[in-house]
Amino acid sequence: MYKRFLWQGRGYACIAPKNSDDIVREGKELSHCVENYINDFSKGNTFIYFWRDINDIEIPFFTFEVKGDNHRIFELIQCYRYNDTTEKDDNCRKAIVEWARTKGIKIRCEV
Repeated sequence: MYKRFLWQGRGYACIAPKNSDDIVREGKELSHCVENYINDFSKGNTFIYFWRDINDIEIPFFTFEVKGDNHRIFELIQCYRYNDTTEKDDNCRKAIVEWARTKGIKIRCEV
């Protein structure tokens, strides 16, 4: 399932964490609570993705939470940056919208 939502375009990439350690690192570097979702992530109840600037793929930028209804309808329900902020430039916003549209994900949070 994770590979389904991987994407690259407009100077950005959507990548998946390799394991729970990646999620913990993401939360620490962006000062938000994504590590609280590790249990749901490991059970497949939620999907966590990392949004990156293609030129700095290892540097945390945004964290996404995607939920699925029986793996049919998918929704982007959280999109946070450092300290739970959501600010982004127009190109980044357009890239997120394009990613969601091409992957069949409904946007249910601020983008």
